[in-house]
Amino acid sequence: NLAQWTKGTFVNLERSLRLGDEIGGHLVSGHIDGLAEIIDQKNEGDAIRSYLKVVRQFMPFIVNKGSIALNGTSLTVNGVE
Repeated sequence: NLAQWTKGTFVNLERSLRLGDEIGGHLVSGHIDGLAEIIDQKNEGDAIRSYLKVVRQFMPFIVNKGSIALNGTSLTVNGVE
């Protein structure tokens, strides 16, 4: 949220797409099916591993190496407990 940015806040800057540009990765669209709580995060080299707590009713739909979207960003599931 732009209103929460302060001096020193890190943001992601990307060039905008041009007509005809290839789109890679996963496109994310649709409705919000549920919420998750971030219970821990760990830096692992250039990556951040996030541990999420999800309502039990959604667990059948979350599978190892599947995808979830977190704030519009597609993420790969690397483990389910």
